[in-house]
Amino acid sequence: MELSIDHESKAIILWLSSNRTVNLEPLILKGKELKYRVVVIRSGFGDLFSDTSALLWFNRPACHGNHSHGYALAAALH
Repeated sequence: MELSIDHESKAIILWLSSNRTVNLEPLILKGKELKYRVVVIRSGFGDLFSDTSALLWFNRPACHGNHSHGYALAAALH
């Protein structure tokens, strides 16, 4: 597990191995408090196409009345 903060892009980046489980709620709340985007990058063995498709859908832009989630979540979807 590795945590880094990119102040220039206002992002909190958490790297996790696929076998690690972490409660993300405190990190997400801190990100909202600081107005930083929380990015979780998780290694895994899932299908790259379907995982990327799910990630793009989750992070879709705020258009047509939909609102952005405010943070990115990259998870290994097994």
